[in-house]
Amino acid sequence: MRSCRVATNSDQSPPTAMHRTSSSCKNQPDDHNSSFTSGMTIDLSDRSTFDFSGHRGSLGDDTKRSSPTSIDGRRSCMKVRTQRESLSKIEGAEQQRLYASERSTQRQRSLASSTPGIAAKLPRPSSIQALSAVSEKSVHFSNIQFKEYTRILSDNPSTSGPPIGLGWRFYEPVTIDLDHYESTRDGSSDGQSSRRCKSELSIPAELRQDMLREVGYSRKEITAAIRQARKDRENRTVSYHQQKYDPLFERMDIVKKGFRKVIMRKNSKDMSLHHVSWTPAETQ
Repeated sequence: MRSCRVATNSDQSPPTAMHRTSSSCKNQPDDHNSSFTSGMTIDLSDRSTFDFSGHRGSLGDDTKRSSPTSIDGRRSCMKVRTQRESLSKIEGAEQQRLYASERSTQRQRSLASSTPGIAAKLPRPSSIQALSAVSEKSVHFSNIQFKEYTRILSDNPSTSGPPIGLGWRFYEPVTIDLDHYESTRDGSSDGQSSRRCKSELSIPAELRQDMLREVGYSRKEITAAIRQARKDRENRTVSYHQQKYDPLFERMDIVKKGFRKVIMRKNSKDMSLHHVSWTPAETQ
């Protein structure tokens, strides 16, 4: 067996190459328990790479497992190196938790068997598990609140007819029990759901006019809102088709602003020359 004795200084960083230290090699008998002489002695019979992060001379399989977060002598930011190791830690924590719960249950049973009077006061394990399951996984809804807002004329140009919207004022909120609402709403008695589909949520123009008349809007106001929505829709269409000319329009606006500044500056100079302050001559 061939071993190499490497001499290092204690105030320097761990060596990363053999040529950076003074070494002397000689033939020695086979001995797996290598020792340090003024540094460390390295067994070169099995491995070509070593971990120099510490000053220990054990280079067996324990060297690789001694620091799971060190790689080639450098500190790693990972707590675990593989997914299997992470899952094994999680499973171990779960097993410890189950073991602790079993131990507490056994202690309760032993206490109940030793003192009969306390047995009636202690909860049963099944009830404890049921309460924990309900508290962790159950969701409960009690009431449902309705808040109705006022209807107003809106300015949405994407609709035909009068645009309708919601105002800021609202009526007194109504609170109803959720179970009572689900049992009394339309279609609940025969088992058929009365919830409207997406196409039924669209309000026709005639129905919107009737809804606006019910809240007090006149025919003149509704007609003016329809005309304004049509005008906005036409302007939107024109601006959509003229998007490719937007850079040209921006340059034209810059040129107009420049001419306007020059003209305003010239007019201001002319006005300052015209209104020259003068004083009348003194009479003797």
